[in-house]
Amino acid sequence: MLKLTNQAIDAITANLGDASKLMLVIRQYRKIIAGNIYDQLKAHLKISSPAWQKPKVLPFVKIEDWNFSALKDGRCHYKDIITQTSLIPKLVFTSFEKACHFEYKFDSKTEKEFAYILENDTTVLKWLRPAPNQFRIYWASNSRRYYPDFIVETYENIYLIETKAANELESREVQEKTAAALRYCAYATAFTTANNGKAWKYLLIPHDQVTTTSSFEFLSGRYKAQ
Repeated sequence: MLKLTNQAIDAITANLGDASKLMLVIRQYRKIIAGNIYDQLKAHLKISSPAWQKPKVLPFVKIEDWNFSALKDGRCHYKDIITQTSLIPKLVFTSFEKACHFEYKFDSKTEKEFAYILENDTTVLKWLRPAPNQFRIYWASNSRRYYPDFIVETYENIYLIETKAANELESREVQEKTAAALRYCAYATAFTTANNGKAWKYLLIPHDQVTTTSSFEFLSGRYKAQ
């Protein structure tokens, strides 16, 4: 950047009849000059994605807390049927027995119904809706943070899970997040299996496959990301 700026100053100076007018010309045409410098930078810019740095995996990380606010009378049993689904993000749902928190909010009907599946599926031991600070998973050349929807432990594995609109599964954003999640699971598995723990798997589940009659065994077998 500094090199290009000095080159621009030299070029302007060489074309001026009076060098004392240099600062005046730069002030008057600063936007045009800056635009030309930016165009040259952009034309030669190369973006590379360095290998994801292996995270420091600890034997125990505390489960971060959620802090929820609810409307008056805005707490419901997770089995309650909410006919006006637009209200779901505003409500706090309670009475979970397998979850790692006493209550949760959900962004959609899909997430609420997935929680119902986890609570009532015999293959599920524990599950978690991670708080925003629970994980450090990054995508978009490590510039953006990824927040998984659920973590689920069964007798065999631990699953990091995303429920997503079916028509968005092939989008670039979803694919980049999937790649980041798979890398995280690979590093986590390397640590846990070396210490007699369970392997981590990543599930990307279409929203239209999540109903209260679905089983976690079916979903985990069908939608395991590779």
